Parts: sequence; structure tokens; C-alpha cells
Amino acid sequence: MKSATRKKFIDSYDKYAIPIYRFVYLRVGNEQNAEDITSEVFLRCLGYLEGGHIVDNYRAFLYQTARNLVVDFYRQNGRIYNVPLEDAKQLDLSISIDKPIISKIEVESALRLLKDSYHEAIILYYLEDLSISEISQILERNEGAVRVIIHRALSALKQAISKQ
Repeated sequence: MKSATRKKFIDSYDKYAIPIYRFVYLRVGNEQNAEDITSEVFLRCLGYLEGGHIVDNYRAFLYQTARNLVVDFYRQNGRIYNVPLEDAKQLDLSISIDKPIISKIEVESALRLLKDSYHEAIILYYLEDLSISEISQILERNEGAVRVIIHRALSALKQAISKQ
């Protein structure tokens, strides 16, 4: 691997390790599993680069790898894990709202009611601050479909919150 590629990988690890961990943790709901999956994300990225492949967008590549590993985790364990409220309260989700209309707990519990693709889209777009283009690469869908998913996810979230 070239030194420039190695430097880019190290920089991407420094920049994206915590956001990737947060994304995985919100999907699997367990610190140890989230740590293991996050480590595997970066190991696979390193292996991919050592194989002579080129990564144009490290952020999208890492999130797509994390998403695929979470899917593998679900397949192996046969169950979708949600973040317990006690653990979710400890996460720094970097959301700042001047005047919250609803509580964070209400949003968290409503998010759990959404189907996985909606839950994932909201996390990627609003919590991880990824662009539509990056999300389309991660979800392997076109940008128009991603916009529709985000719109429908927000509608479903709004409906779930109003039912509480």
C-alpha cells in the first residue's frame, strides 16, 4: 500500500471511528458488539486498500461497510437489537435544539417503531449528517429513492410521535 493511501486510511480512522461506532451502536444496541463491528469495518477497509483497490469517498465506503456488517450481525443473531433507553441517554448524539417541542425519550421510542430502512435513513441523514449522495452510495439506491425514503421516514416518525 502506498504511503499516501496509508495516510488517508489513518486520517479516515481518526475522523470516522467515533461516528461509525455511534451508527453501529444505534443499530445493534450493545457496546461490545458495536466495538467489534466497528473494528471489523476498519479491518475490511484496510484489507480492501491493501488489495490494490481505490476508495474515492472513505466516508460513504465506511458507512456502507458498517451497514453490511450490521446486516450480517442481524442474520447471525436472528434478532434486531435496539438501544435501551438507559444507554441511549448516555450517547452524545450531537443534536442541539433550542426549544425542544418533544422530549428526546419520545423521539427515541418513536424511532424504535420505524422500519429499519427509515430508522437507518434518519440516523444517516440527521445524526451522521451525510449527504443524499453519500447515503445513496451506502444504501445502494439512487438519490431520488433516498429522498423519498427520508421523506417517508419523517412522515412515519411524525405519525409515531403523535400516537404516543
